[in-house]
Amino acid sequence: MKKLIGGTGATFSSRVKIINPLGNLRHIEKSELGKTLPFSEIYFSEIQPKIIKAWKFHSRQEQNICVASGEIRIICVKKISGETIFEVFELDSDALHGVLTIPAGIHYALVNASEKVTILLNATDLPHESTENLSLPLEFPEFKVLISEFGG
Repeated sequence: MKKLIGGTGATFSSRVKIINPLGNLRHIEKSELGKTLPFSEIYFSEIQPKIIKAWKFHSRQEQNICVASGEIRIICVKKISGETIFEVFELDSDALHGVLTIPAGIHYALVNASEKVTILLNATDLPHESTENLSLPLEFPEFKVLISEFGG
């Protein structure tokens, strides 16, 4: 396995948290939620403490993920010219606010290594369709080393 920055095609767009004594604001522009506007679905997903959701894969759908509350590590994996490359993104609702865009064709794992529930917002460019949403088991042999290294 080889780690290449920018190699998988996933990208993170950082945003500034707006400080307010009554409650901070986290701002995302519609243009950041999918390359094809309008986006098709927005949903919130919970990841329980010390849980890994892996390996997710979409053949056509783009994911645009923002941490609404908590923190998450997202491992993105792609095969390019027979080589398996990966990137690891660490996001949280305070210090690393922004949108992680995961294009179609990338396997990814969501790792909540914290003691709190993490809530993600995901805006997708296409509606959910079970035929394009594939998953591999957490212990998938080719990616198992990534879980060992970055899973907790």
